[in-house]
Amino acid sequence: IKAAMGDAEELRAGEYKITWKAVNASRIDTTALRKALPDVAERFTRITTTRRFCVA
Repeated sequence: IKAAMGDAEELRAGEYKITWKAVNASRIDTTALRKALPDVAERFTRITTTRRFCVA
């Protein structure tokens, strides 16, 4: 499906709408932070998981 979409963000297939959009996120350079302030990095570290592919 993704190959067929190319650069398109949305595709309609009958009653289905398929979206594949870019998601921007700002992230801190944790490697640099751990080197400079390891105690602060440890206190503020959290793990997240993201997957986004929609067929509706």
